[in-house]
Amino acid sequence: MRPTLRDPLPLISPLQRWTSAFIARLARSLGLTPRHASPSPVASALFVKAMPSGLRILVADDNPSNLEEACELLQRLGVAPKLAVDGIEAVALARQQDFDLILMDLQMPLLDGLGATKQIRDHEHRRSRARVPVLAYTSHALEDGLLRECGVDGVLHKPCSESALQECVIRWCGAGSRTPAEAAVTADMPSPR
Repeated sequence: MRPTLRDPLPLISPLQRWTSAFIARLARSLGLTPRHASPSPVASALFVKAMPSGLRILVADDNPSNLEEACELLQRLGVAPKLAVDGIEAVALARQQDFDLILMDLQMPLLDGLGATKQIRDHEHRRSRARVPVLAYTSHALEDGLLRECGVDGVLHKPCSESALQECVIRWCGAGSRTPAEAAVTADMPSPR
């Protein structure tokens, strides 16, 4: 059964999160699991060609290992992301500066990703600011209708490979990128047309 936003997702304790991150890092350091699939040289060349310089991407996640991983992947793509550890910090950063893309974890303390996205959308509306694409950066399967109601434009599933992140960034921020209503990030969330 797929969880929905109405069904509370199981809570993971900080100790469980730390243990999981520790085991994953240990396995990677021992060479037991691949870190990420490297994009092909052709894909990397196309990425550089398709991307405007100076991309501003915000990643909001309360899990330090998830933030570290997203930051590392984005840096490999030539992007220096801003990082937020909870929804309150994400909203504050989104109010202070413009971003080209926001990757928002949905389960964070203090203010979850859906609440943060709603506040960002309210601020954009009140200030007549351009709508920044906000993608749910999650490991859970959720109903796309409920995500859209909260202002989320798409989904990027964790853990993601460098090539999946690269494709996502190109789709939402590339030179020929479409508006959030016209683009679809995954097959799980088709365009709202």
